[in-house]
Amino acid sequence: DAYGGYLTGFLGDKNVSGLFYALLPVLLVATMQRMGPKLLVLGAGSVLTFLTGSRTSMAALLCAVVWILVSPYLGRVLRIALGVVMGWFVSWA
Repeated sequence: DAYGGYLTGFLGDKNVSGLFYALLPVLLVATMQRMGPKLLVLGAGSVLTFLTGSRTSMAALLCAVVWILVSPYLGRVLRIALGVVMGWFVSWA
């Protein structure tokens, strides 16, 4: 691998691999009903994304997981505030 031990797989780039491993769990969770399997898929995706070393992908996955777990319990104004805070977090990170 060209990235010093980071998980790149057949994609050959840690950032592309990070995007792949961060996006798939989020899409899979959108098709699931029960919370247990959702947490298992998100946990596996989080580990794989961390192993890529892609900080952008880790931040994006963190925001997606927070949104999936928290937003159903918030009203419209708090969802907008959460989106603004997550946008600030990603730009800061």
